[in-house]
Amino acid sequence: MTDVVADQVVPAFEPQGLVLMSADEGRLHVIGHRGYSTEFINRFDGTPLTSRTPTAHARATGDAVSFPDSADFRRTYPDAPRSASGNAWAFLPLTVSGHSIGSLVLSYDQPRPFPPTEPALLASLAGLIAQALDRARLYDAQHTLAHTVQTGLLPPPCPTSPALTSPPATSRPATAWLSAATSTTSSTLPPPPQRRSATSKATTPPSS
Repeated sequence: MTDVVADQVVPAFEPQGLVLMSADEGRLHVIGHRGYSTEFINRFDGTPLTSRTPTAHARATGDAVSFPDSADFRRTYPDAPRSASGNAWAFLPLTVSGHSIGSLVLSYDQPRPFPPTEPALLASLAGLIAQALDRARLYDAQHTLAHTVQTGLLPPPCPTSPALTSPPATSRPATAWLSAATSTTSSTLPPPPQRRSATSKATTPPSS
């Protein structure tokens, strides 16, 4: 999301820094940034929605706030976090259907005037980004819900019986049973009758 905004949406305004923030649980959380150090972002992340900062102000009022130079920024928000390399800023609310879901910060290394016609363009830009961010959040929520429902509908795993996984202690291979059965049968059968040769004849004593 941040890469798309930084590479395809805001280049027309040529900012050197960008911070994309989402409002959640009473705070503004950084979900992406460009041109800022990790140390500064860690200070900036989690700003309370009630704090006296331009990001919180833009989100609460729905109005864009811009500062053409660092002196103007310090005069209006003396206690707000500010990057040492920044010299001009635009703070834009991300609003969808009248509901603000976050803020977008554009920063410039050099002082920069904001012409009277530019706020309308920045507002349109922020609206497009807000819609994309809202759709992404909705997709994530639907995906999570679908996964939860599917998991809840699955039957519980069947219990595994030890009798099905290991042979009984008294079991023997089938070949042993076959050999034993054959031996027992052979010992209990009577011996087969002896057959006489077909050529042999009974002899009787001659009569006198």
